[in-house]
Amino acid sequence: MPTWPGSLPTTFPLGTKEEANQNTVASDMDAGVRKMRPRYTALVRFLEPPGERFIFTESQKEALFTFHDTTCGFGSLEFDWVSTGPTPEFDGVTTAQKFRFDGRPTAQVIRPGSASTRLWSVAMRLEVLPV
Repeated sequence: MPTWPGSLPTTFPLGTKEEANQNTVASDMDAGVRKMRPRYTALVRFLEPPGERFIFTESQKEALFTFHDTTCGFGSLEFDWVSTGPTPEFDGVTTAQKFRFDGRPTAQVIRPGSASTRLWSVAMRLEVLPV
């Protein structure tokens, strides 16, 4: 299984957004209140680092796109990321988690210049895979 490249940032920046899919189903009854039940046994969650704080150099941006396109089969393969970050299971603890890209990352130049000085703001959304 691929592993998040060590040349890329290893922590989620402050402001990373976490969201989850709706995981309940409501069923109307003939009489009385409707019944609620879980839809799935595992909740699907997504992490989205804020692009304005997820800053990459030119070589890091190229490494990210190579990792997404080549190593992870254009985002179709899951990967391991050992990280310390802002979500509860990462809070102050270094943990390995399985992820999958939810779409291709995008990059926007925030400091133009030569390849050695150029900086990119990177936006991406990752699916946190249940264990």
